[in-house]
Amino acid sequence: MQTYEPQELVRSGPNEYRTATHDSLKISNGFWHWTSRGIGGKTALDYLTKVQGISFVEAVETLCEGRAASPSFQPVQQNPKPPKPFELPPAHTNNMVAA
Repeated sequence: MQTYEPQELVRSGPNEYRTATHDSLKISNGFWHWTSRGIGGKTALDYLTKVQGISFVEAVETLCEGRAASPSFQPVQQNPKPPKPFELPPAHTNNMVAA
């Protein structure tokens, strides 16, 4: 909220904020709860999708400020093993004599 809509935050206690638009929407200790609507959450994605009503993809783009997130890892390049040559199974011999 401090980044997305800092003008919306109104301090209502030592560790609690409410929003200027919705006085029953409280933010405290990393959680938010909108009492009059009976919804809440912990993440910014929850807030943007449930309170602002935007799609998940739009919320991610908003949080990334239009930039695609870069992966935090590099895939390991592995040398593939060459395929094994085709082999027939060993011949099965039966020592039984036909009558």
